[in-house]
Parts: sequence; structure tokens; C-alpha cells
Amino acid sequence: MKKINVKKTKAFWFYILLGIIILILGVMLAPFWKMVWTDCPWKNWGTELVMLFMAVVIAIYLFMFLIRKINYSAGVIQVLTIIEFVLLSLIALGLVFSQFNILSIPQEPSVILGIALYARGTIEIFRAYYHQRTSKTTYPTWWLVIAILFVTFGVYLMVKPLVQLAYIVWALAVSVMVIGIFLIVIGVLANPKVKK
Repeated sequence: MKKINVKKTKAFWFYILLGIIILILGVMLAPFWKMVWTDCPWKNWGTELVMLFMAVVIAIYLFMFLIRKINYSAGVIQVLTIIEFVLLSLIALGLVFSQFNILSIPQEPSVILGIALYARGTIEIFRAYYHQRTSKTTYPTWWLVIAILFVTFGVYLMVKPLVQLAYIVWALAVSVMVIGIFLIVIGVLANPKVKK
């Protein structure tokens, strides 16, 4: 097994300190605080962080992809795409505002992904239908199959979520803890007084 070679530095304490802070943050993000300490100030931090991340991903999807689809569409497809944009915008806003108990929406990532896939697949099926009616060229069969799969998988995710929010929060917390432990180990190995 190969030895880990870490450059010795007098600032090794910075790695250790940063690792300890990140490790504590990882423990604070873990969802078990609700059961252990009901008045814990950070009991929902992990869930809120995941919801904010989902809101950011939806916003990127809206402004990097869906805006272009609206601009390049016309007629019924454009109206449906605008409805999809508004629906996903409300979900993104709901993810942010639900932390302040202003707006309540489904917070399961699988359900939100299911809604997005269902909406996109349905619009693409409509696009195929109107394309066949108004254009002499045929709509790509492979894209129609993908649209049908989007609808099917989206409905499946809405009915039976694959991954629960709690598991995602646990994965986030454990990942942060592992990074913290890794930084502490790097800090110890970077100590000039520690021999190889």
C-alpha cells in the first residue's frame, strides 16, 4: 500500500482547524437532531440546504434551457412551455419560502424531479403531434420515445419516490463529515514535527 505524501508546512494547524469546523458542520447537518433535541436551532439546516440546492438547480434549468425553448417555440407549444416555466418557478420559490413557512409544497426531490420530467415529456409529445400536423418532415422517433419515457418515469417518481429527502440529507451530512476528517488527517500529516 502506498504511503500518503503530504507537503510539510507550518500552517498545518489551519487544515486541522478547518477540518474540525467542517466536521462539526457535518454533525449539525445530520437529520437526527429532530429526535434528540426538539428545540435544536440547527435541526433543519440539512433539509434547508438540500431544498436551497434544488431551488438553485431548478433556476439554472429555467434560465439556461427553458427560456430558450420559449423563445424558439410558437403557438400552443409556447403556451405550454410558459406554463411549465411558471410551474417550476413556483416550485423553486416554494422551496425557498417553505423554510419561512410562507408556502408549502412537496419537498421530496423525487417528486419534484417527477413533475419536471412529466411536464417536459408531455410538452414534447404535444410538440411531436403539432409537428406532424404542420410540417412535411417527420418528428424524430427516438425523441418521441424519450418523451414518453419522461412522462412514464415522471409519473412513477410522483407516485413512488425513489429517494427520500432524509436519505439525501444524511448523504450530505456524511459527505461533509468525511471531508472534515480528511482535512484533519491532512493537517496531522502536514505537521513538520511528525516523522513519516
